[in-house]
Amino acid sequence: KELEIKFGPKPYGKYSTGVPASVYQYWDKTLKFPESLEEERCAPIRAGSKGWTTVCRYRAKTSSGSLQLMQDTFTIKDGVAYK
Repeated sequence: KELEIKFGPKPYGKYSTGVPASVYQYWDKTLKFPESLEEERCAPIRAGSKGWTTVCRYRAKTSSGSLQLMQDTFTIKDGVAYK
């Protein structure tokens, strides 16, 4: 309960992949080719020092046109995800 007051409600990931909605919003805004996104999996969401955290693996198209596997740690605070 204390963490929810500090960081906002704990986000929940999509059932099949564990990707929280706020991470999808982050990808829509930041990926050069968001339509190329292939999410693989996000780790269970945990409390970190700056917010709720999760590590996500995904593939996205690069400038050269190839799909690249990426893994990033996302912090989610008050419903907004950032790296």
